[in-house]
Amino acid sequence: MQELSATESPVDESTPAASPPVNPFYTPATTQQDEPKGGMALDRTTLDEGAVRLEWPDELTPESVEEFQDWMVGRINRARRKAGLGKIRIED
Repeated sequence: MQELSATESPVDESTPAASPPVNPFYTPATTQQDEPKGGMALDRTTLDEGAVRLEWPDELTPESVEEFQDWMVGRINRARRKAGLGKIRIED
């Protein structure tokens, strides 16, 4: 025991430990908010930039479908503008 002596730790404790690598196979469990509410339809996809989620009432009047289409075209055109693309037009 006389041969042992106390020394300082070689690890700098002021530096945070490295995080483990990201698991590419991990998918979080779906939560209640990922499921459509009663009377609603839900569609989703994943783009390179992240998830896209679209929820709408299951039953729509013809007028509501037209309004929904106009709104969706506006959202698509906004995304196209941000991506440097031209507008689209949807004709019946």
